[in-house]
Amino acid sequence: MPTLFFVGRAATITCILTYSLQACWLANVLNGKVRLPSVEDMRQNIERVKAWKQSWMPFSSARSARLLAHAQHYHDEPVKDLGKSPLRKTGFFAPLKELIFAYEPKDYASIVSGDEDRR
Repeated sequence: MPTLFFVGRAATITCILTYSLQACWLANVLNGKVRLPSVEDMRQNIERVKAWKQSWMPFSSARSARLLAHAQHYHDEPVKDLGKSPLRKTGFFAPLKELIFAYEPKDYASIVSGDEDRR
């Protein structure tokens, strides 16, 4: 089915944010703003991620979907693909906030809403 897409499955407590970023990324792939890498590059990336996960994660049938400990890194990937900075903290103390404070869904609101593209 040429109009059926699977972005991925994410097992995380931040599912709404994860799924929102995935949907935004997919919309930009479909409208041509994000270009997919070659099939070979995608396969190589999958193999790198699998090897990395297998090197330290205990075996689990759900190991491929476990990303809670690395949700930030996972969220950075579609953000970068969208041409946005993964550094989402704002204000005068943004550099300090990047080091101290955890990311929250509100840090991605301008991407998900499309407001960042309208600026």
